[in-house]
Amino acid sequence: ESTPFYLYDTNHVPKRIKKTCPWTKFIVMLRDPVKRAFSQCSMLIDKNEIEGRNFEQHLQWDLNRMIQVGLVSNRTLSPIEEDLAWARYQDHRRWRKAMIGRGFFEYQLRKWFEYFPREQFLIIDSQDLDHDRNATLQRVYEFLGLPDFDLPIRGNKIHRRKYKNEMLDNVRDFLYEFYEPYNKRLAQLLGPEWDKKWEKPETS
Repeated sequence: ESTPFYLYDTNHVPKRIKKTCPWTKFIVMLRDPVKRAFSQCSMLIDKNEIEGRNFEQHLQWDLNRMIQVGLVSNRTLSPIEEDLAWARYQDHRRWRKAMIGRGFFEYQLRKWFEYFPREQFLIIDSQDLDHDRNATLQRVYEFLGLPDFDLPIRGNKIHRRKYKNEMLDNVRDFLYEFYEPYNKRLAQLLGPEWDKKWEKPETS
C-alpha cells in the first residue's frame, strides 16, 4: 500500500499497524521539504481542493497555525511540549492544509520508531531515484529480500505537473532557513548521510 498520509498521521497509524501486522516493512521516500510544500499547495489549488489564490497565503496560514498550537515557538520546547503541540497540529479536519509541518520528517519518523525497529524502514531521498534510478531500486530489492530485477523505464512520470506560478525567491529563501534546524534533527536521527541533504540552491 502506498500513501504519504500514513507517515504524517503519527497519532493513529503506527499503533494500528503495530497491532495488526507488526512485521511490516516500510519504504519511506522523503523529498526536499521546500519543494514538497510548494508542490502540494500548487496541486491542491489547481484542483480547487483548498481555498486561497497562492502559496504565500497558505504558507502564512500554516505558520500562524503552528504558532497557535505551540509547535513553533521562540523558545526550545521540551519533548512533552513538542509532542502535545504536534498532536494539536494534526487536526484531521485541516490536514490537507498542513503543508509546512508535513516536512517535519524527524517528528514523524521518530514517532514511528517508537513502534517499529529502525531496520524495518528503508528511508530514501526522492532525488536519488531521479539521479540514479537503478542503484536506488537495487536498495529496495535488497531491503525486501528480492532478487535483482531490471525494471523497464516508462516515459510518463506520475504526479509531475507544470505549476501555474513559481515560488517567489524571498519565500524560497525563508523556507530553506526555516527548515534548516528540522533537517539537522533528521540527520541526527537517520545518520550523517542525511546532513545538508536539502540546502538552499545557489542563485546566479
